[in-house]
Amino acid sequence: MDPHFHYNVIPKTTTAGVTTRIVFQDELTPAEIYAAAATESGLTAAQVEAATTAAFRQIIIGARRGQRARRVGSYFSFTPRCGGGFPTADFEPTVENMNLAINAALSPDGDSLFVDGLTFQRDGILGQKLPEILRVYDALTRTLDAFTPGNPFKISGHDFGPEPALGNTTCGLFLQTVGTTNPPTRIPAYSDWTPSEITGAWPASLSGDQRLTITTSYEGSTDLRTFIWPTILSITT
Repeated sequence: MDPHFHYNVIPKTTTAGVTTRIVFQDELTPAEIYAAAATESGLTAAQVEAATTAAFRQIIIGARRGQRARRVGSYFSFTPRCGGGFPTADFEPTVENMNLAINAALSPDGDSLFVDGLTFQRDGILGQKLPEILRVYDALTRTLDAFTPGNPFKISGHDFGPEPALGNTTCGLFLQTVGTTNPPTRIPAYSDWTPSEITGAWPASLSGDQRLTITTSYEGSTDLRTFIWPTILSITT
């Protein structure tokens, strides 16, 4: 396994200069984590999985009560958070309208472990700016990489560019049914579109697992830039 932290360099979105983007390597699966931790700890992979699941379950249950969990395993701290915007204080709270979530951060020991032996590798040269999706969240099932026809979604990432105009059919979010040659279906409108987050509703008419694509253009350029989310969105009913 390549030990380096890979990155590339791209122009900044709104100011002069450049910034960096991680170049993701092969995903580290739960099975690989449990197997490596079993070798390190002397436990079995099944024991590691059971203990990890039980520990994170307690962290989540505590977060429902507004409890923080600090230095778990000496490496991570977890803090529940909320936010949102409302015209008055008399609103009905929900997970969605309060942006309820749990933030995870490295503890001092985690920081030390992360930087110890860290080496960098820049892939290629100054590249073209592209949109990039980092997280796809289905608001009905509250799961990642899921697709529930007609229900809300939240997509996070960076460099999404400006929201496409209503008449612009070449830019936006597109879904294509896996295993077919059907043309992609464009999501026609969005609740909110910022450079780092898009919210809206999945099309109600589609069926089957979907491939998600974002196409955008940036101010001052007519070039279209496309990013294909590598994970298939599983349909839920």
